[in-house]
Amino acid sequence: MLVEIINLETEAPGLPEVTDRAAEGETIVVTRNGHELAVVIGIEEYRRLQDLVRAQDEHDFGVLLAPSESDEMSEEEAIELAVQVSRDVRAERSRGNRG
Repeated sequence: MLVEIINLETEAPGLPEVTDRAAEGETIVVTRNGHELAVVIGIEEYRRLQDLVRAQDEHDFGVLLAPSESDEMSEEEAIELAVQVSRDVRAERSRGNRG
C-alpha cells in the first residue's frame, strides 16, 4: 500500500481543520463532482484497520496451512482452497472499501 506524507501548511492550507476532526474520531469522505475520492481518518483508526488487515492475513495463512479433516489433501485440492480463500479475502476487502 502506498502511503504519502504531506505537510498541511505547504501542500493543503484548508486541510488542517479536516484533519483535526479526523483525529477526534470523525470519518470524512472527500468528493469531487459528487464522486467519492478519498476518506480522511485519524491515525488511531488507520492503525486499528491495519491491525485488522494483518490479523486477517495471519488467519488466512493459518487456514491454508491447517490440515484437512482427513489430514490428507491432494495438490489440486490445496490449490483450489488457496484460490478460494484468496477470492474470499479480496471480496471481503472490496466490501469493506465500499462500506
